[in-house]
Amino acid sequence: MPKVLFLTDSLSNGGAERQLALHVKYFPKEWEKRVLSMSNGPFKTIIQNNGASVYIKERARRFDISPAFFIWKVINTWSPDIIHSWGWMSTLAALPICKAKHIPLINGAIRHGARSIRRVLCKWLGLLLADGIIANSMAGLKAWKIPASKGRVISNGFDHERFKLCRSWNIIKKDAFTVGMIGRMSFEKDFSTFINAAEYIVNNTNSEINFIALGDGNQKQMLLQKATPIIEGGRLHFNSPTIEVIPHLNNFNIGVLMAHPTLHVEGCSNAIMEYMACGLPVICSSGGGNHELVLDEKTGFLIPPGDWKALVDKILYLYEHQDISKKMGEKGHQRIIDHFSVEKMVGETIDYYIQLIGLLE
Repeated sequence: MPKVLFLTDSLSNGGAERQLALHVKYFPKEWEKRVLSMSNGPFKTIIQNNGASVYIKERARRFDISPAFFIWKVINTWSPDIIHSWGWMSTLAALPICKAKHIPLINGAIRHGARSIRRVLCKWLGLLLADGIIANSMAGLKAWKIPASKGRVISNGFDHERFKLCRSWNIIKKDAFTVGMIGRMSFEKDFSTFINAAEYIVNNTNSEINFIALGDGNQKQMLLQKATPIIEGGRLHFNSPTIEVIPHLNNFNIGVLMAHPTLHVEGCSNAIMEYMACGLPVICSSGGGNHELVLDEKTGFLIPPGDWKALVDKILYLYEHQDISKKMGEKGHQRIIDHFSVEKMVGETIDYYIQLIGLLE
């Protein structure tokens, strides 16, 4: 029975953690799977329920290196056939023992569509020394200049079991039209542009469009203050996310995802995939992996980052042309089924594992 050890920096409520849980859930039974994380989070229970042992070794302080020793102990004792890391810290921690024991190490930490400006040297080292690299978008591989001989693009997968949670998108009522954006409320995710568009539509048009901002983060209080007038007017609601966001998306007619152009570029966005799976037309920032997910003017619109006026125009267009909005949503839904299935993701991952194991034998 082949053995794979998944390493991750965190099991918090995030896109990478969801994809890791899907790997555990849908890997064939002949693979033995274990997960080791450098911090706890809500996905621990989900992964355990999907049949994998989970080890947690948290750092006691910022420069605590004891998790690295724990990783070495687990690897030395269990001797996995391959190690797939999802974070830059866990990658660096595993590198020495992987080299010593000749265990192939895959670095799966490229989750964005542009090079990060933080800890670049640490990330470069992990990419340079890993035996293989998986990115969830071609934009990510190109941004880090990873050669085709070393890198592989494997797009995120959408769990087909979640489709049953999606209500029919055929029921669209103009008097209850809602535009929503989900994401971590940090500088990287551009909720300010979303709020600017909402303020303009509420104050300058006769449309009955409502807005929902779904997320938590260190910028939430600032955003709440910024949006106070339209919140008090009942046209914008701030909701807190749960592990499963689709019940929230069932209240949307349009899914929006804007990113700050100098701080963040999406890779293969889980949020956009969830919008499309729910049959929602998508309006999102152009650039990065969004071009690989959203077909402009077919499943939604790609607009310049930070351009709230363009966002207003596209929202109003879809509001006034709900037949087109419905068709875009249907095409997006089918695109997820055809190109972003979890079976496709897992199959491509296993093929890559087998290739790397064979090269190092």
